Amino acid sequence: MAFDPDALVARALSTLPPALVDAADPALHAALEKLVLASDFALQVLRRQPELVKHFQRDGSAPLPLPVLPAKAPEQWPALLRRYRSAESTRLVWRDVVDGADVDEILAGSTRLAETCLQRGLAALEGEFIARHGQVRDAQGQPVRLVVFGLGKLGGGELNFSSDVDLVYAYASGGQSDGPRPLAAEEYFARLGQRLARLLDETTAEGFCHRVDLRLRPYGNAGRVALSLAGMERYFQTEGRDWERYAWLKARAVAGDIAAGEAWLQTLRPFVYRRYLDFTALDGLREMKAAITAEVSRREMFDDIKRGPGGIREIEFLCQALQLIRGGREASLRERRLLHALPALVACGQMAAQDGDDLLHAYGFLRRLENRLQMLRDAQTHALPTDPTDRLRIATGLGYPDWDALIAALDAQRTRVSTEFGALLAPRKGQAAPDALSNYWRGLPDNGSAEILADAAVIKGMGIDHVLFVTGETTRIGRAYFSNAIKLLRPHFSSISMEVQPMTTEDYASLAADGLSSVIVFQETYDRVCYEKHHLKGPKAHMINRLETPDRLGEAGLKKIGLGALYGLSDWRSEAWFLGLHLRYLERVYWKTRYSISFPRLRPHAGNDIEVTPFGERDLVQAICAFRLWSNEVELTLSTRERPLFRDHAVRLGITSMSAGAKTNPGGYSSEPESLEQFAVNDERSPAEVVTALRREGYEPVWKDWDATYDGHGGLNREEREAVSGAASSS
Repeated sequence: MAFDPDALVARALSTLPPALVDAADPALHAALEKLVLASDFALQVLRRQPELVKHFQRDGSAPLPLPVLPAKAPEQWPALLRRYRSAESTRLVWRDVVDGADVDEILAGSTRLAETCLQRGLAALEGEFIARHGQVRDAQGQPVRLVVFGLGKLGGGELNFSSDVDLVYAYASGGQSDGPRPLAAEEYFARLGQRLARLLDETTAEGFCHRVDLRLRPYGNAGRVALSLAGMERYFQTEGRDWERYAWLKARAVAGDIAAGEAWLQTLRPFVYRRYLDFTALDGLREMKAAITAEVSRREMFDDIKRGPGGIREIEFLCQALQLIRGGREASLRERRLLHALPALVACGQMAAQDGDDLLHAYGFLRRLENRLQMLRDAQTHALPTDPTDRLRIATGLGYPDWDALIAALDAQRTRVSTEFGALLAPRKGQAAPDALSNYWRGLPDNGSAEILADAAVIKGMGIDHVLFVTGETTRIGRAYFSNAIKLLRPHFSSISMEVQPMTTEDYASLAADGLSSVIVFQETYDRVCYEKHHLKGPKAHMINRLETPDRLGEAGLKKIGLGALYGLSDWRSEAWFLGLHLRYLERVYWKTRYSISFPRLRPHAGNDIEVTPFGERDLVQAICAFRLWSNEVELTLSTRERPLFRDHAVRLGITSMSAGAKTNPGGYSSEPESLEQFAVNDERSPAEVVTALRREGYEPVWKDWDATYDGHGGLNREEREAVSGAASSS
């Protein structure tokens, strides 16, 4: 049966009060027809509050009177806030659908509505808490209030019609309340924040006011509901992650002690915006995009106009990444609102004027469509409807003759966004030929390191920015050699890892200060008899010394430790079990360190006369699954020792990192020496070929740079950052 918009409108209008519909006012009748075609939610509100129509007719741009929450009737607060939110939201539907207001006005109006409800609700609750527990005061006797930070689109002043609100609670300083039932500041503000969330979020007979999300606070759901501003600062100095820079770029104090909140945000600015040109911002973006792409693929969310390809989030990420890269130097880019940030990027020469205009147009188109999807039934949705009637209602309301016409317009906008976003995330590669780079490296001081640097030149020419150097177990070289190599390479690579002989805690601490990021140390076997059988003499003969190496790394403060057993020496299930116990111990003792597990298998290599214990691909699959079940945090790495087809499919089991383009003979990148390979490489594909294979499996490879900000090695100039903005390991 074909969709009949006239019949739908007639049925809807018949449910309104007759006096409203029968008024001899053709303009009003036409306005109501538009309204009910676009929004069942608005229709339901007008049934309960028909008097709103007079206000909309008189001046739909004027906000409604603010709600008054009587101190002596707290039981009325939820209903009063919800009626106000419903009425004001319906006014925004009227402004969009009937009056044709710009999308900017609707986003700003949704933001003001959320702020008003937060501020009114908090003020009422504060009065109640003061009467019961008193006012929190600091050591000097000054009153302390809750600070409510709004993140995401609330902080940016561009909240969509039916959005949740991302909140973080804080307070200026510790203390205790001075009432008859005193509470410490932490408990006082935690209770107050929880009450505020319930006041807005709980669904009653009047619906809900605003969905509240508190998960973006420090440590997420495991963290305190409210944290002192000093505690917040400590967290971001020591624990802050890349994604939090994106989240706090838009942060704004929206309720409570706004002055204290805004003052503290100024102190957070160095965390969000680095003083140098910060291309590491792209690394966190690549990781977040990979996670979102995986979620979209897993949940079949390609029709999601927010998270799907070419959607709203890609525009936001693109804009925020460029802001984070240059915002430390360009104050005009420190803008919370995307609609203002894009023109600022154009003005600073960081985006072509046409690109800026195209993205602004796409953003406006997508946000208007997003609002219409949510206005239909006040649902927090970003998915295109599948119901034919809903599709035609949306298309008709937006001025398109049918659904196909709307989709054609949408596809054009999404394609434009995807093109710009893909260009931003494409790994940058040096323009010089590898030979030219080799000549540059060889011309540096201390030409005894020329071989290392020549290899590095070729690696950089491949777009790789994470290097691992391996020396075997020789003791002929030590800390001095490693220190020199790290210092030579560190200005040109984002992270350096090494796999060498066990060293002392002091050695590791010194190398970490030089710029070493991580160390891989394979125990080889946890079976003492097997270990002693294969290591009769030399530095590897001391099993306990090797077993304690990860402890020394943890004590030295290394960011990441790589672990592994050499499968094939002994019973693999026993090895995996003891490796898991070792990992569990290290995670508990050195909890600030990240860990990775590799799965090296004995392979044919020069001089190998070792009897290999069976450990096939089926066994390897079991080991990978066991470690993923054992720890959902540990990184699992699959090397080029495995054959390509196995690697392509094993990634589905929870593998987080894969090497590519590996050479295991010294000097193997810059030349073809006859030196011995450390092990045979089975997957000889280039990094680009591995990336293509992963995408074919439905994954988005992430070329990962490690954040060099907190280790004191992030201050590179523009040329250096652009030279190293590629990466090495594919996740």
